[in-house]
Amino acid sequence: MRDQQVLEHGLQGVHEWIRSADQKAVALLTMLGFLVALLAPYALHFADRPVAAPVLVVALSSGSVVAFLVSLLGCLLTLYPRVATGNTKVPKPLTFFGYIATTKEGGYFADVNAQSLDAYLDEMIAQTHISGSIAAIKHRHLKTAVVALGVALALAVLALVAAAVC
Repeated sequence: MRDQQVLEHGLQGVHEWIRSADQKAVALLTMLGFLVALLAPYALHFADRPVAAPVLVVALSSGSVVAFLVSLLGCLLTLYPRVATGNTKVPKPLTFFGYIATTKEGGYFADVNAQSLDAYLDEMIAQTHISGSIAAIKHRHLKTAVVALGVALALAVLALVAAAVC
């Protein structure tokens, strides 16, 4: 399966998955910021009270804050993943942005024109593998962020209910 169009289409699909994870992480970060802006005045109001809060309320609130921070970290790791790409060997990686950025324009044109179709297809396969690894890492971090936000919200609601009952 060394069809150029198939390989390019596959790489394009993987890049869409990467963009999708980034967009969802940005939306989640926006939601986290909104929640901080919405809940901060209430937290400050309770901080001024000299009355000691029940242990259950403190535990639930603390758990909510920790889960919130885990969600924030998951979003940041989605946007800025630390990726080990392995030992993919491509002689002149003409589609990798690091190589493109460090090559002068004339030299890049010469390298592209000198590359054979087989070498180009090998590069498409390597780029798809690396991009697929990046996409999988990003979506794993995004899933962690979403689950942690759900836990944070559930614990926050339980803390509010516990505070109202106590």
